[in-house]
Amino acid sequence: DADNALVDIVGNEVRVKSGALIDFETNPTLNLNIQVTDNGTPGLTYTKAVTTAVLNVNEAPTDLTFTSSGIAENSAASTVIGTLSSTDPDAASSFTYALATGNGTNDADNALVDIVGNEVRVKSGASIDFETNPLLNLNIQVTDNGTPGLTYDKAVTAAVLNVNEALTDLIFTSSGIAENSSAGAVIGTLSATDPDAGSSFTYALVPGSGGNDADNILAEIVGNQVRVKSGAAIDFETN
Repeated sequence: DADNALVDIVGNEVRVKSGALIDFETNPTLNLNIQVTDNGTPGLTYTKAVTTAVLNVNEAPTDLTFTSSGIAENSAASTVIGTLSSTDPDAASSFTYALATGNGTNDADNALVDIVGNEVRVKSGASIDFETNPLLNLNIQVTDNGTPGLTYDKAVTAAVLNVNEALTDLIFTSSGIAENSSAGAVIGTLSATDPDAGSSFTYALVPGSGGNDADNILAEIVGNQVRVKSGAAIDFETN
């Protein structure tokens, strides 16, 4: 009689009771104990235990999990961003995953990725850049292997991890230096261009080709200023 509470008897029909949960995964067979009473006087009874099978039907996935430690900016095509798994009431279900149209915000970065099996990967030609887009917004749909296949959509995110990127330019700003300027006179100032916001810089004189570094010995760098070096002769006529 374990499942008597799940049913009602109306006439000669056994029916699902209001509020009862009939679930194949947790209870594939209903066990009922039923008594019949005849219309004699007194009415006499007979009791029998019966069973009925609960038939499995395909149920939709109930959750999608995206596991990611983030993706380094500038990662190459096919780099794995994260993996997908799903929750489904049906035991032993298998799943396929696809990018799905969302609300325009939660799918903003769908075009930057591919899904291969259960892996979300960087798409060929995609630019993963921390400075312009530190968080990838993806909308993903899972479909189970039932007939028909049922779906569940979920918006997920992946952090873009900042990496140090090389400087792209060095700018020397100078109005020239008067000949015979004294030591410490400022020849010009230096600045630099770097994709990484908030970077700070140090500057140094370095050997060059022998031509482009010919006057390094006449100057020194202090902070971002190029100055006349002590003992240097700044002479228009000879240089």
